[in-house]
Amino acid sequence: MHRWYGKSMHRCRLSSAPEGVAWAEFEASVQLFTAGLATIEPASPDQADHAARLTLVSSPTSKITQADLPPVRVSIEESADFVGFYVLEHSPWWITTGGQEIMHAPGELLISAPGPLRAVSRARGLATAMWVAADRLTVSRRELDRLRRRPTPLPPALRTLLTTAADSLAESGDLDVLGSENYLTGLADLVVRSLLGMTAAPEPRQARKQQIREYIQQRLDDPRLDVDSIAAAHHISRSALYQIFEDEDGVAGYVRRRRLVLAKEMLADPSRTNETIGAIARQAGFTSHAHFSRVFTRTFGAKPSEFRAG
Repeated sequence: MHRWYGKSMHRCRLSSAPEGVAWAEFEASVQLFTAGLATIEPASPDQADHAARLTLVSSPTSKITQADLPPVRVSIEESADFVGFYVLEHSPWWITTGGQEIMHAPGELLISAPGPLRAVSRARGLATAMWVAADRLTVSRRELDRLRRRPTPLPPALRTLLTTAADSLAESGDLDVLGSENYLTGLADLVVRSLLGMTAAPEPRQARKQQIREYIQQRLDDPRLDVDSIAAAHHISRSALYQIFEDEDGVAGYVRRRRLVLAKEMLADPSRTNETIGAIARQAGFTSHAHFSRVFTRTFGAKPSEFRAG
C-alpha cells in the first residue's frame, strides 16, 4: 500500500517501546519514503494522552500526511533525494536540525534539509508533513536552501491548501496516480515559489533545465539517451549541459536516478507482476540486468526481486 499508491487513515495509540518503534504504520511509510530511519513515540512515558490519528497518501515520488497527535518525540533521517515540508496547527514543536535548535510555531512552514531532524511537542495538535522528490521541483537546490531550516509564516491560502490536501485526497476515491503526484509536486512548487517571490516566469537557465528534464523523462526507455544526445537535441555543448545540472551530480547522474525511479515504479505496479525484472530494466533504459540490479540495490537498499516481493 505504501509502496505504490496508498491512501489510508489510522487511529491508534502510541506506545513507548524501548527501541522507539511506536507507530508502525507511520514509521514504515516514512522510513520507506525518506530512505532513512523514523521513529515516533510519546513525549513522556508517563503521559496519559496516547491517542493518535493519521491520514496518509503516498506514491513513489510524493507523500502527504496529516496527524492529530498527542505530545510526541519524533526522529527522522531526511534524505537528500526528497524535500520535507512541515506545517503545525494549535501547538509549537521544538526542532533540532543541522546543529540548530528551532521553535516551529503554528502557522509556520519548515522546509527540511538532508540529515537528522529531531522534534518534540508538549501539547496535542495537528501536524501536516509532505515529502516531494527534489528533482521534480522547478527551483534549484541553491534557491531552496534559502528557505531550509527557517520557519516561515505561511499565507492563510497556502496553509489551507497544504493542511487540507491529505484528507481531501484520501477521501476522493480512486485517483490517477500520475495526476496525484503532479498535484503534490505542483503544490510544493507553488509554496516554494510564493515564499521566494518567484511568481513571475522562471529564470532562463531554470526554464531550460526544466525543458531538458521533460525531454529526458519522455525518453528514459531509450538506451541511447546519453549526455551527447541530450546536448545535441538542445543545441548546447556538453560543458553547458554539465553546468545546468551542476547541482545534481551531473546530467548522467540525473538520468540514472530517473531511470531507477521509473524502474521502481514499474516493479511496484500490480499490473506488471507478469513482467520479468529484466524486461522492466530494459523498459527503464538499462541494457545490463546485472548493472541495473547493482545500482538499484545500492540506491534503495534492497535487490529488485526483494523490493518487488515487498
